[in-house]
Amino acid sequence: MSDSQHSQPQDAAPLAQPASLASGRRRLLKGGLAASPILLSVASRPTLAASCTHPSAFTSLNVSGNNKVFACTGGSPEYWLLHLASWPSAYKAGKGGSGTPFNATFGGAVFQQNASFQDVLEGTARMGQQGLARHIVASALNVAAGLTTQVLSLATVKSMWTAALSPGYYEPFAGVKWYCDSSQPTNAGGGMSAYLQSTYSQSA
Repeated sequence: MSDSQHSQPQDAAPLAQPASLASGRRRLLKGGLAASPILLSVASRPTLAASCTHPSAFTSLNVSGNNKVFACTGGSPEYWLLHLASWPSAYKAGKGGSGTPFNATFGGAVFQQNASFQDVLEGTARMGQQGLARHIVASALNVAAGLTTQVLSLATVKSMWTAALSPGYYEPFAGVKWYCDSSQPTNAGGGMSAYLQSTYSQSA
């Protein structure tokens, strides 16, 4: 048998594409390449998050605590006021008796008996117990929504509020006292409001 009988057949020449089909493909390719930077830009946009830690690690004074840093995406009081329809199912937005009651949830008598979570968030106080209460509500919503559970639990949020009522300070660890808006020593984190705000990354 001759070598010519074992040779492979030559590839057939490609069929010529109709001019209209080739032109359409060129337009599609050109359009796709032009749009790709926009698509890549949207797809690669990073999710904003705040660097947060456990309460015991929110000060450099504690060298033996849990100092791991996490990414939190908690919402501020203003955020939750702008997203009333997005509240986690554990709580209900609404004013007065139509919303989740603050006193019945956290205790104390800082607010009127029928004051709701929403009423507290809408408060004008930015310091003291009423100012702290806005962050207590926001933090409870954040925990329920799974935005800050790496570093906070509802029990911890409630403990902070209870401590703010009496004795007036919260101890993240021995030797440090967090008041509503300050800490003792003064370089020990800035207080309860400052810590809770460190877990926010969404304000609107």
